[in-house]
Amino acid sequence: MDPLETLGLDLLQRVFKFLTPQTLAVASLVSSGWRAAADADTLWVANCTSAWQHKVYIPAAGRLDLTFKQRYVEAELDAARTELQAKELCAFRWGFRFKEAAGAFWTAQDPFWSEGDRSSRSLMQRLFLANGSVCAPPDDPIFGDHERQWRFTKSKGGKPGHFIQINHWPSLIIERLLDGGWRMQNEWVVYEAVLKPGGPYSRGIGHVQGTWLA
Repeated sequence: MDPLETLGLDLLQRVFKFLTPQTLAVASLVSSGWRAAADADTLWVANCTSAWQHKVYIPAAGRLDLTFKQRYVEAELDAARTELQAKELCAFRWGFRFKEAAGAFWTAQDPFWSEGDRSSRSLMQRLFLANGSVCAPPDDPIFGDHERQWRFTKSKGGKPGHFIQINHWPSLIIERLLDGGWRMQNEWVVYEAVLKPGGPYSRGIGHVQGTWLA
């Protein structure tokens, strides 16, 4: 007999709580009754909470027009996305540091290299603005007053892809991190989006704007 008829909707959903999201999605294909049981928000809220607890950026989480199952699926698809959008680049605050390969002149001015324990070293801060410029806090040790302009490029050293270039300097390779965050780097520098689990961007960009505030 159909377990839905034997157990009823409430007990079947209690059983479904022990299924993985992938198995739960398969269960929803059995019949319309099973779909109603397996697609319940009560089940997918728990799946989303478990999957997202250590994530720093989940755009689908803020999609109130979607069910929680749809948000979970959208989040899984987005996690594989490596093409940074302009609205994301301009919304985030970016931690910035030089690599050792940049040379002693630059690392000597970089707080990252002058402080002690690397795990607690501070990063300089950058904002990418929608008008194509880059800015830094007034007290930045190296930024100076010369203009910096960013743009997307489709190649780096003849290799096709999705990159960002600032002025004439080597293009930045864009990476998606396991926690949903973003990193950009070239031979000399590293930029990493300043994001944290449960932070203002963990549920997408929304109306949050780039700021120097933590």
